Formats: sequence, structure tokens, C-alpha cells
Amino acid sequence: LGCRSVLMKGGHLEGKEMADILFTRDEAPLRLAVPTIHTLNTHGTGCTLSSAIAAYMALGKELPDAVRSAKNYITAALDAGADVKTGHGHGPLNHFFNPVPLIKIKG
Repeated sequence: LGCRSVLMKGGHLEGKEMADILFTRDEAPLRLAVPTIHTLNTHGTGCTLSSAIAAYMALGKELPDAVRSAKNYITAALDAGADVKTGHGHGPLNHFFNPVPLIKIKG
């Protein structure tokens, strides 16, 4: 049956913006671009992005909206932790920049 969707990440590209593109079978490509955040704290961004997409889908969002929300979360977490110094090399983004209350999922 093949792949139904692909998210191409552009976070390691150089330039004034970081753009990701979501390709799906049923819709036009969704391009999500944000200004580049200059920081060494990028460790775990891919894992965090995929986890955020899954979490937003678990809350009932359709894939394009979940990807858009996850991209916004990653961008804000990178920005919030841009100047934090944690050890040497590439540190983590700031996952806890804006905690939200737990949401009860009706089952």
C-alpha cells in the first residue's frame, strides 16, 4: 500500500529560515517555515518533533494540524532554550518552556 505521508525536515539546512514540508497523498504539500533560531541546543529535535506529532494526533488533531502544532512547539522550545548552557556541545531544546495542564482523554 505504500507510504501515505512523509515529513521532510529542513532543520539542518543553512539560511534565514527553517522549512519542513509535509507530503500526503490527498492534499497539496504543506510547507511550514520559521525564521532560523541560532543555537547549539538542537539535540533531540527530531525525536521531540515526532513525539509531539503523535501526541497532537492522540488529542484528535488530523495529521496536517498535528504537524503544524508540533512545528510551533519545537520552534518555541528552541527559542526558549537558545541561550541555555548545558554541558558541552549540542544541548537539548527547552521542552518545559510552557507546561500545559494534563488533558483527560475520553475513552
